[in-house]
Amino acid sequence: LGSKEDATLANSLIDECAGIKLINLCGKYSMRESMALISVCQFALASDSGLGHISASLGIPTISVFGAGDSEMTKPIGNRTFVINKDVYCSPCRKNVCMNTKDHLYCFNEILQIDVKDAIQSLNLNP
Repeated sequence: LGSKEDATLANSLIDECAGIKLINLCGKYSMRESMALISVCQFALASDSGLGHISASLGIPTISVFGAGDSEMTKPIGNRTFVINKDVYCSPCRKNVCMNTKDHLYCFNEILQIDVKDAIQSLNLNP
């Protein structure tokens, strides 16, 4: 779930997670509809956005992927949350648009399939 602008990035992440059933619904539902869908999910995999906070507040196990955002300052609150981020030279830059001309989206591209699988295991989830 997310905005239509998130769809390409979501597809890239899904491609990296072969073997895990993930569905890209970015841009397909309103905020109210998205909240209703999240409420019945087994778990949520979210970018550093409001939907991660919504799922955590609903008590849904939530994995939040942070690239440019500062996870220590803005991570979802809850005892069933897990943050994935990489300690790389350009992160957290806190920018909405990647300004890294050397390694575009480096902070996000360094997040691997195994990182997502490890997060799922740490939350004792069985997708």
